[in-house]
Amino acid sequence: MEQFIYFLSLIILNFACGQSKNTHSGNYEIIDVKAFNQKIAPVDGTAKDIMRMYYPAKVDGEEGNQIITVKERNLENGEVEVQLIHDNMLDDSVRGQKYLMVLKKEGNRWQVLSLKKNWRCWKGRGHEDWEIEPCR
Repeated sequence: MEQFIYFLSLIILNFACGQSKNTHSGNYEIIDVKAFNQKIAPVDGTAKDIMRMYYPAKVDGEEGNQIITVKERNLENGEVEVQLIHDNMLDDSVRGQKYLMVLKKEGNRWQVLSLKKNWRCWKGRGHEDWEIEPCR
């Protein structure tokens, strides 16, 4: 009977986790971009501009040594990958966040095809590599 309850709870947990809008792929958490694509439909600009719309945070140079870097690279299939890293964050457990966005320009409008993120923790607060496990 205990094994039955154990397996039943695993099935329920698996189902509950599957209902999230964010799923996991490798070392990344996948972010649902449907609503964001509707928001950017009337916007024209660069792929980096679209990433900055999604992650509008700015670094205040007066406190800490935070840095936000945004890199863009063209993929062979005409798509563009934009990577944003916010590092040395003013957070007691999360050291940095990384976002990877893949976009394609259709006409004069951008469409986000995929968006995923991961993070790393400060030393002693969890993993120090780019992963998706919570920091402590």
